[in-house]
Amino acid sequence: ATVRVQLQFIPTAPEAPDSAAVVGGGASAILDQLQETSGFVVDVGEPELVAGLQAMDIPMTHGDGFLEPGTYTVVAFTLPQEGEVQHEATTTLTLTSAD
Repeated sequence: ATVRVQLQFIPTAPEAPDSAAVVGGGASAILDQLQETSGFVVDVGEPELVAGLQAMDIPMTHGDGFLEPGTYTVVAFTLPQEGEVQHEATTTLTLTSAD
């Protein structure tokens, strides 16, 4: 069976800007935080499934740089043929900073 694997960043709600940020324009500070925390998906590809445990390479890049530290959801779901049932598995991946 063929499976599609995605790495999904699920953002947490942005924190309320502190009073200093509000003085400098609260609405723009909130928008900046929303843009920084917006979710995105990294498409890992469509590996062929094999029986038993299977290793998969997950790219650690996003755009021009590396993924930010944080918690990501790894989603693997089958691409069913006509009449087949779709199966899905998820796990979490936590990236920590090097320092």
